[in-house]
Amino acid sequence: MMDINLANLSCAGATGVSAVLSSTTPDVSVEQPNSPYANLPIGGNATNAVPFQFSTSPSFVCGTTINFTLTVTTSQGVFVFNFNKPTCAAAPINLSGSNGAGDPTQTGRLFRNGVASSCAVPKATPTLVDSVARRYDAYTFTNTTGCYDLRHGERHIGMRHQPLLRHLPWSI
Repeated sequence: MMDINLANLSCAGATGVSAVLSSTTPDVSVEQPNSPYANLPIGGNATNAVPFQFSTSPSFVCGTTINFTLTVTTSQGVFVFNFNKPTCAAAPINLSGSNGAGDPTQTGRLFRNGVASSCAVPKATPTLVDSVARRYDAYTFTNTTGCYDLRHGERHIGMRHQPLLRHLPWSI
Protein backbone atom coordinates (compact mmCIF):
# COMPACT_ATOMS: atom_id res chain seq x y z
CA MET A 1 0.00 0.00 0.00
CA MET A 2 1.17 3.48 -0.74
CA ASP A 3 0.01 6.88 0.42
CA ILE A 4 0.94 9.94 -1.63
CA ASN A 5 0.73 13.41 -0.15
CA LEU A 6 -0.20 16.28 -2.49
CA ALA A 7 0.71 19.88 -1.68
CA ASN A 8 -0.96 22.84 -3.37
CA LEU A 9 1.82 25.31 -4.14
CA SER A 10 -0.25 27.32 -6.60
CA CYS A 11 -2.05 30.63 -6.16
CA ALA A 12 -5.52 29.04 -6.30
CA GLY A 13 -7.35 26.33 -4.42
CA ALA A 14 -7.87 22.89 -5.99
CA THR A 15 -11.30 21.27 -5.83
CA GLY A 16 -12.70 17.96 -7.01
CA VAL A 17 -9.28 16.35 -6.56
CA SER A 18 -8.72 12.72 -7.56
CA ALA A 19 -5.71 10.75 -8.79
CA VAL A 20 -4.83 7.67 -10.81
CA LEU A 21 -1.57 5.81 -10.17
CA SER A 22 0.08 3.84 -12.98
CA SER A 23 3.41 2.19 -13.70
CA THR A 24 5.25 1.33 -16.91
CA THR A 25 7.77 -0.92 -15.14
CA PRO A 26 7.60 -4.54 -16.35
CA ASP A 27 6.22 -7.07 -13.83
CA VAL A 28 4.55 -4.33 -11.74
CA SER A 29 0.75 -4.17 -11.44
CA VAL A 30 -1.17 -1.31 -9.85
CA GLU A 31 -4.17 -3.10 -8.37
CA GLN A 32 -5.82 -0.16 -6.62
CA PRO A 33 -5.02 2.81 -8.88
CA ASN A 34 -7.80 5.31 -8.04
CA SER A 35 -8.25 7.58 -5.06
CA PRO A 36 -10.09 10.77 -4.19
CA TYR A 37 -8.36 13.56 -2.27
CA ALA A 38 -9.76 16.32 -0.10
CA ASN A 39 -9.97 19.77 -1.66
CA LEU A 40 -6.65 21.59 -1.43
CA PRO A 41 -6.69 25.23 -0.36
CA ILE A 42 -3.74 27.45 -1.29
CA GLY A 43 -0.73 26.11 0.64
CA GLY A 44 -2.72 23.06 1.82
CA ASN A 45 -1.90 19.39 1.49
CA ALA A 46 -3.77 16.09 1.60
CA THR A 47 -3.10 12.37 1.43
CA ASN A 48 -5.08 9.97 -0.75
CA ALA A 49 -8.31 8.84 0.92
CA VAL A 50 -7.97 5.28 -0.43
CA PRO A 51 -4.47 3.75 -0.29
CA PHE A 52 -2.92 2.92 -3.65
CA GLN A 53 -1.94 -0.74 -4.00
CA PHE A 54 0.60 -2.33 -6.31
CA SER A 55 2.36 -5.67 -6.51
CA THR A 56 5.19 -7.33 -8.38
CA SER A 57 5.12 -10.63 -10.25
CA PRO A 58 7.38 -13.55 -9.26
CA SER A 59 9.63 -12.67 -12.22
CA PHE A 60 10.22 -9.10 -10.95
CA VAL A 61 13.96 -8.55 -10.49
CA CYS A 62 14.76 -7.43 -6.96
CA GLY A 63 16.61 -4.10 -7.07
CA THR A 64 14.73 -2.77 -10.11
CA THR A 65 13.52 0.81 -9.68
CA ILE A 66 9.74 1.08 -10.13
CA ASN A 67 8.62 4.06 -12.25
CA PHE A 68 5.24 5.53 -11.35
CA THR A 69 2.99 8.20 -12.85
CA LEU A 70 0.38 9.94 -10.73
CA THR A 71 -2.24 11.71 -12.85
CA VAL A 72 -4.10 14.21 -10.70
CA THR A 73 -7.41 15.57 -11.94
CA THR A 74 -8.98 18.66 -10.38
CA SER A 75 -11.77 21.01 -11.39
CA GLN A 76 -8.96 23.38 -12.33
CA GLY A 77 -7.08 21.00 -14.66
CA VAL A 78 -5.04 17.79 -15.01
CA PHE A 79 -1.51 17.48 -13.61
CA VAL A 80 0.93 14.62 -14.21
CA PHE A 81 3.70 13.70 -11.74
CA ASN A 82 6.37 11.11 -12.52
CA PHE A 83 8.37 9.55 -9.67
CA ASN A 84 10.14 6.32 -8.85
CA LYS A 85 10.72 4.02 -5.91
CA PRO A 86 13.75 1.79 -5.34
CA THR A 87 13.20 -1.85 -4.37
CA CYS A 88 15.18 -4.18 -2.12
CA ALA A 89 17.02 -1.22 -0.67
CA ALA A 90 16.87 -2.07 3.01
CA ALA A 91 19.83 -1.02 5.09
CA PRO A 92 22.32 -3.84 5.60
CA ILE A 93 22.35 -5.73 8.88
CA ASN A 94 25.86 -6.50 10.04
CA LEU A 95 26.44 -9.44 12.35
CA SER A 96 29.59 -10.72 13.96
CA GLY A 97 30.28 -13.65 16.20
CA SER A 98 32.10 -16.90 16.54
CA ASN A 99 31.21 -20.53 16.91
CA GLY A 100 32.07 -22.28 20.14
CA ALA A 101 30.93 -24.53 22.95
CA GLY A 102 27.24 -24.06 23.65
CA ASP A 103 26.35 -23.23 20.02
CA PRO A 104 23.96 -25.63 18.28
CA THR A 105 25.36 -28.17 15.84
CA GLN A 106 24.37 -29.26 12.35
CA THR A 107 25.27 -32.65 11.03
CA GLY A 108 26.58 -32.39 7.50
CA ARG A 109 28.07 -29.68 5.35
CA LEU A 110 26.11 -27.80 2.70
CA PHE A 111 27.29 -28.73 -0.79
CA ARG A 112 28.13 -25.94 -3.20
CA ASN A 113 27.76 -26.52 -6.89
CA GLY A 114 29.72 -23.49 -8.09
CA VAL A 115 26.73 -21.99 -9.92
CA ALA A 116 26.09 -18.38 -8.93
CA SER A 117 22.58 -17.43 -7.91
CA SER A 118 20.73 -14.15 -7.60
CA CYS A 119 17.22 -12.98 -6.86
CA ALA A 120 16.60 -13.04 -10.61
CA VAL A 121 18.04 -16.56 -11.00
CA PRO A 122 17.42 -18.51 -7.80
CA LYS A 123 18.66 -22.03 -7.17
CA ALA A 124 17.58 -24.84 -4.89
CA THR A 125 18.66 -25.06 -1.27
CA PRO A 126 22.01 -26.90 -1.14
CA THR A 127 22.15 -30.55 -0.06
CA LEU A 128 24.26 -31.98 2.79
CA VAL A 129 27.35 -33.93 1.78
CA ASP A 130 28.82 -35.47 4.94
CA SER A 131 27.92 -36.37 8.52
CA VAL A 132 30.39 -34.24 10.49
CA ALA A 133 28.84 -32.17 13.29
CA ARG A 134 29.53 -28.44 12.88
CA ARG A 135 28.61 -25.59 15.20
CA TYR A 136 26.61 -22.63 13.92
CA ASP A 137 24.99 -19.38 14.98
CA ALA A 138 21.32 -18.76 14.16
CA TYR A 139 19.73 -15.42 13.29
CA THR A 140 16.13 -14.53 12.49
CA PHE A 141 15.23 -11.86 9.93
CA THR A 142 11.83 -10.52 8.91
CA ASN A 143 11.61 -10.25 5.14
CA THR A 144 8.78 -8.39 3.44
CA THR A 145 10.25 -8.32 -0.08
CA GLY A 146 10.57 -12.02 -0.96
CA CYS A 147 14.18 -11.41 -2.01
CA TYR A 148 17.26 -11.91 0.15
CA ASP A 149 20.69 -10.48 -0.45
CA LEU A 150 23.05 -12.26 1.94
CA ARG A 151 26.73 -11.39 2.09
CA HIS A 152 29.42 -13.24 4.00
CA GLY A 153 32.87 -11.76 3.69
CA GLU A 154 33.51 -11.37 -0.01
CA ARG A 155 30.96 -14.03 -0.93
CA HIS A 156 27.57 -12.99 -2.24
CA ILE A 157 24.53 -15.22 -2.01
CA GLY A 158 21.25 -14.21 -3.66
CA MET A 159 18.08 -16.17 -3.02
CA ARG A 160 14.41 -15.72 -3.83
CA HIS A 161 11.72 -17.21 -1.61
CA GLN A 162 14.14 -19.61 0.07
CA PRO A 163 14.87 -20.14 3.75
CA LEU A 164 18.00 -18.69 5.25
CA LEU A 165 20.94 -21.05 5.30
CA ARG A 166 21.61 -22.72 8.62
CA HIS A 167 25.39 -23.21 8.63
CA LEU A 168 27.87 -20.42 9.27
CA PRO A 169 30.34 -19.88 7.77
CA TRP A 170 28.44 -20.59 4.58
CA SER A 171 29.81 -23.30 2.35
CA ILE A 172 28.34 -22.19 -0.94
